Amino acid sequence: MSFSLKDLIQPIFKYKGYLGLVLLSALVFFALRFPYGDLSDLISSQVAEASNNMIFLQFKEAGPTLTPRPGFQLREVRLSSQVMPTIESSTLTLAPSWLSLLRGAPGATISAQGLLGSNLSLTWQSRRRTAQGNPAHRVELQSPQLDLTQLTRHFNSPLTLRGLGQLELDALIEPQFEEQPEVELELDLASLQMESSRIPTPMGPMDVSGLSWDGGLRLRGRLVGGELIIEEGQLGQASDSLSLQVRGRLGLRLAKQRVPPRGETLVPEWGNYDLRFQILAGENLPQDWNLILSALGSNLRRQTPDGERYLFRMTGPRFGPPPQITPIDSL
Repeated sequence: MSFSLKDLIQPIFKYKGYLGLVLLSALVFFALRFPYGDLSDLISSQVAEASNNMIFLQFKEAGPTLTPRPGFQLREVRLSSQVMPTIESSTLTLAPSWLSLLRGAPGATISAQGLLGSNLSLTWQSRRRTAQGNPAHRVELQSPQLDLTQLTRHFNSPLTLRGLGQLELDALIEPQFEEQPEVELELDLASLQMESSRIPTPMGPMDVSGLSWDGGLRLRGRLVGGELIIEEGQLGQASDSLSLQVRGRLGLRLAKQRVPPRGETLVPEWGNYDLRFQILAGENLPQDWNLILSALGSNLRRQTPDGERYLFRMTGPRFGPPPQITPIDSL
C-alpha cells in the first residue's frame, strides 16, 4: 500500500484544532516552568554590556506576562547608574520585539510602574544608522503621568516642586558617543507649585517664597549637533503672579570620560549660549521675587497694565563667567 503526500497532510488539517491546542499548552507549560530566577545575572550583564557599564539592573523576582504582548515582568527592581542616584520600581515589564529579533535587529519595550511615583514606557530599537552611517539605538520614552514631586525630591533639588505632567522623548543615540545624539523633547505640566525654598547662590543661600502657576509649564526642544535648541519654553500665563517665556540655544555635548573611582561615565560639556527671555511680574508677586528681578537692571524693566515686563537677551561663552545681558524688543 502506498501513501501520497495528500494522505499525510489531510489528518493534520482535520485535527489542526487539537494540534494547535497541544502546541499552545506546551508553550504555556514551558513559560510557567522556565527558571526565570536564573535570568537575573544574564539580564543584568546584558543591560550593563549594552550601556557600556553605565547602567546596572537588579531585581528579585521574574515571571512571564502575556499582555499587552508576550514578555517578562520583573519585580522589586533597582536601577543604578554612575550619573544619577539609584531608582526603584515596583514592577518592570520587558516585551521583546520578536519580529525585529528575527530580522537581526533586537528591540524591546520596557514599561515601569511606580517609578518615582510615575509610569514610564521606553521603546528601544537597535540596528539604526546615524547620518554618518554608524550603528545607533533608537529610543522613545513616554510618561503619561510624571510626578514632579518625587522626581525633585529623589535628585535632591533645592526647589520643592509639585505637579503632574506628560513627558515625551525621541532619541537616536550612537553608543560610543563619537557622534552626538539627536533628541526631541516635549514636557507638559497642567499646573505647577513651588514651596518656599532655600536656593544656593554664589553669595550664599537665599530664601524665596512659594509660587504657583495655573498656566503650568510647557517645554519643547531638541538636541542636535551638540546644541540644545529651546523652541518653546513657557512657565505660567499672564494671570499668574510670575510668568516666563524663553527661546534660544545652549551648547551641550555629551562625552565619555574616565572619572576615578567610578570609571568611565557620561559627562555633559556645556558651551556658549544665546537665550531670549520675557518675564512678566504681576502686582501680587511676593517682595523677595521683586527684589531678585530688580537685579536684572531698570533698563530691562517696562511697566504694563498687568505689572512689570522684563525682555532681554542673555549670552555667554559658557556657564560660570558673568553673562552679557542686553534689552530686546521681542522674543
